[in-house]
This record gives sequence, C-alpha cells and structure tokens, in this order.
Amino acid sequence: MITVADIQKDLPDWPAGVIEPWLIEFANDPGMGWPPPEPYGNHRWGRLLGQRPISWWRDVTWTLEKTDCGIDGLTPKAKADVMDIRKEMEGGKPDPTTKRRWDNLFRYVLNDGSFPVSPVVMRRPEGLSPIDGTHRLAVLSGLRLLPEAAFAAKKLAKPSNEQDVWMGKHKDRELPCAP
Repeated sequence: MITVADIQKDLPDWPAGVIEPWLIEFANDPGMGWPPPEPYGNHRWGRLLGQRPISWWRDVTWTLEKTDCGIDGLTPKAKADVMDIRKEMEGGKPDPTTKRRWDNLFRYVLNDGSFPVSPVVMRRPEGLSPIDGTHRLAVLSGLRLLPEAAFAAKKLAKPSNEQDVWMGKHKDRELPCAP
C-alpha cells in the first residue's frame, strides 16, 4: 500500500492535503503504483500529471488559499466538467458513484458551508483549473443557485464562493499540459 510518506520521498515539500485527495487513490489502483514510469508513454499517470515528469512537479509549491471557486472563474474545460456533473444529477439517472459522491458532498457543503477537503487547483490565464475537486466545485455551484430562502428555512447560511483550495504554483510559472 502506497502512503503519503512514500510519495513525499519524491515530492518532499508537498503537503499531505495535496497528496491524499489527489495521488494516493491512484497510486494504490491496480497497474499504477508509485513512482510513475518515466517516460509516461500511454500510461494513465501521464494524463493525471499533465504529461509533466515528477522532476517538474517537485518545483510546484502548494499554499492553502481562500479563493473564489464560482463557476464563472473556472477554465472553460472545468466549467464544462462541472456542468456535466450537474446535468447528470439533474437528469435523474446519475451513475451510482456520481450520485453517492454528490449526495455526500451536498450534505457536507450544505451544512458546513465549506468543502470537506480543499480542492487541488492551479490558476491558468483562462481561469481556475481543478486538478482534484471537480465534484466539490459542481456541488458548490449547484448550491449557489438555490435561493437564500431555501437556506433560511433550514437555519443555514448559503455557502460562499470563497473557499479554501490548495493552489499550486510552478517556480517558472509553467503549467501542466491541459487534458
């Protein structure tokens, strides 16, 4: 079983808050492991890491920042992904995994006003780009559409678009390749 400590051997300055939600599950999937193969070739790790080698990712620093996570500030691809998740839920026949994830996140964000785990993101010129956390952003955008009265009736506050995220920045201001 791959652990945070195993991954931190290759990415020593990375916080567990970035590794746990993003890399651990994939590292423990069959056929994945850690460290990823280099070159990636057609390996799934290449897509997950934006075709950048681990040496490139070592130069990314992560800070926990309060950031506007509203749908209008997302990249076009992220916005499309968020809308796809919402449409799947609104269509009434979501995939069981999507439904379970949505329902758990919806309850949490509705009651707490924040994400259970901060999304992992990078800022591109065209907007915020989630590396991990698209379902969380979809739930937030869905809740933000509800009228204030829906929250007042439950004695809850409407969640703010301003949420904590892990913001990644490369030392040379480079970005991973977009999918």
